[in-house]
Parts: sequence; C-alpha cells; structure tokens
Amino acid sequence: MALAIEVLQCVPDLNLFLLELYRLLTPGGYFVGHVPVLSYLRKFERTLFDDRVITEHLTQAGFEIKSITPTFGSFIRRLCEVLAG
Repeated sequence: MALAIEVLQCVPDLNLFLLELYRLLTPGGYFVGHVPVLSYLRKFERTLFDDRVITEHLTQAGFEIKSITPTFGSFIRRLCEVLAG
C-alpha cells in the first residue's frame, strides 16, 4: 500500500510521479491519497483537483479507481475505517 496525504497537489510532475508509483506498487496493491479541493495552499500547489482531474491523472498512470470519496475534513476517520477492513 502507498499513501499520499496532502502531497499530490505539490508534486512538480504529477504524471511522472503517478507512473512511478504505479510501477513500484506490488500487483494488487492499493494507493490511498488525499488531496485538498479548497486550494488553501494555492501558492504552493501545482495541480488543483476535482473528481475529473484526479480521475484523469490516475487512469493515465494505469490505476483502477475503486472509489473517490469527498471527506471534507473526515479523511483520517475514513482512512482508519478502510485500513481496518
């Protein structure tokens, strides 16, 4: 499993990053990410996300998307639920 919490929006070359992450993941492995949609760090962000943008980047890198869940601040609780099974 790979986690990327509040970092994808700051990666200089997101496509290259996701391609490499996909390559490094064990087959059948999971990637869990969290990105802001409110752009509160806009001056540092290289990519602004919405469901369409994140879906496009992930599918281009080869990922199969299981779900995209708006969390609005409840991400850590949801992550714990998912990891607990």
